[in-house]
Order: sequence, then structure tokens, then C-alpha cells
Amino acid sequence: GTFGQKVAVPASISGKILDISVAPGEYRNDTNAAVMTIADLSTVWVSSDVPESQIRFINPGERIDVALTAYPGETFHARVTRIADTVDPQTRTIKVHAEINNPEGRLRPEMYGTIKHTESMRKVPVVPVGAVLEGDGDTTVWVERGPGHFQPVKVQTGERTGSQIPVLRGLATGD
Repeated sequence: GTFGQKVAVPASISGKILDISVAPGEYRNDTNAAVMTIADLSTVWVSSDVPESQIRFINPGERIDVALTAYPGETFHARVTRIADTVDPQTRTIKVHAEINNPEGRLRPEMYGTIKHTESMRKVPVVPVGAVLEGDGDTTVWVERGPGHFQPVKVQTGERTGSQIPVLRGLATGD
């Protein structure tokens, strides 16, 4: 036979070549061994580790915003497609997968970034932790109804963040 002839190898999908595992002149007799890796990157997956204390806020189909280290100042939008059924016992996190459109091919596998869950956010009043009084099974805060006139109000609070605590029920913004 003649050396140097070209061999056409049809791919089963169209996409970008991510890896070539053959060298010029190499002889292969295993026809099942991969010669190259091709992927369709028009849509990519975003995978995130969400703390188990926050997983209750995320639902399949919701939008998330993605900020990538490679593109500072830009925000990409993705949709949650899958939430894992198990918790990682070392990190106490749950894998959340989202799908993001990549028509220009700018997003590449193994890029690093952060996600922000924006779809089901709501605004709630926050108060200093010291303003919340607990006793007799009730949680209350004192609200100033007029100059020097205070009234106790029963509230339901959320999870403390630093020196602030959100009030989920009982107060309106501005009270």
C-alpha cells in the first residue's frame, strides 16, 4: 500500500473536536477505540454545589444567573434542569445542573464561575438580631407606632445572616 493517503472518518454527531487521541502515522487495529472526542457545545451544562440549607429555594425549570471568571461583568442566564437526589456527605451540598445556550461557542467545558438564584427571590424586612425577643413560644419585635409609643408585634423570622435577621411574617417594609 501507499503511505500518506487520507482516510475519511465520519462522525456520528456534528460539533467541536475537544480531544484527538491519535498521532500521524499511528496504526490502529482496535476499531472500537476512540480516535477523537466531539461535542455539541451549542448548549452547555452548568453544575453547581448548593448548600443543603439553601436547596429548598431551588426548583427545576427556574432561571439562574451565571457569572464566569472568563467574562467578568457579564451575566449569562440558565434554566435548572436537574437537582441531584443525594447530598455529598463531605461538603453537605447537593448538585444542581442547569442548561445554558451557547450559540457563539464562548462557553467551554470546565470554566469556573458562580451562580445566583434570582427567580423566586422576594423582598422581606430585616431587623437587627437584638431587636428580636423570644419567649413563651412567641417571637416578637417592638414597633414604634408614634413618638415614644411602642407596640409588641408577633413575627416569624428566617435564617440569621450576620447581625441581621429577616422577618418573614408580621412586619411590612417600613414598620
